[in-house]
Amino acid sequence: MDTIAQGRRKGFTLVELLVVISVIALLIALLMPAIKQARQTALQIRCAAHVRAIGIGLDAFANEHQDEYPRAGNLIPWGAIGIDTALPGRPSWMEQVDAYTQSREVLAGCPTYPLELDYHYFLGARAAWIDARERNFNPPYYHAAMVRGRVAFPSAYVLGGDITYKLLDEAPIDADKDDFTQECLVYQELEGLIYRAPHHPNGLNTLFVDVHVSATRTFDQAQMTYRYDSMSPW
Repeated sequence: MDTIAQGRRKGFTLVELLVVISVIALLIALLMPAIKQARQTALQIRCAAHVRAIGIGLDAFANEHQDEYPRAGNLIPWGAIGIDTALPGRPSWMEQVDAYTQSREVLAGCPTYPLELDYHYFLGARAAWIDARERNFNPPYYHAAMVRGRVAFPSAYVLGGDITYKLLDEAPIDADKDDFTQECLVYQELEGLIYRAPHHPNGLNTLFVDVHVSATRTFDQAQMTYRYDSMSPW
């Protein structure tokens, strides 16, 4: 009799099964946000590695070009050359620096950018634009090259990184995006959705002249600048 009763107790009851399933579901619900955050962090680290590789390439380019970074122009697709007075006869800044980077993949862009398009990192050249405008060089085209040696605060000057300027999405084939005339690094949706929300939850990957990359959540004038010899916003 005892043997028969024990044999009938080998399986789980329906209530016990439901309790186990509920516990598993609860654990999954608790773990999912952590898993998602870990994945986002991993993708941001990958993006930061791309940005730093571009920085190393830009630095190597300047070493061989009299301390100048590649000069950007207007809309220049990969494989094309500039056809206007902004950058006549030259390829995009990305193509100019391609030989100095680890691989073409680093130039393609961030793995978490919200749209399926290539080339959405920008070259920070605002100081060169401002300097050329003040010197009245060939208006209205002030597409001068950034000179590395003129940067007074290399750990603070924004040399590139993630883009949130939405109108650049209208030029998906443009491999020559820059911040000459539009601020590319903005940290919230603004001005009728001209700027999209940042695509990294931990801040935008920002490249500086000294080749370090930092995830920035807002513009900090004590730590960042867009001018050759002063601490200034864009």
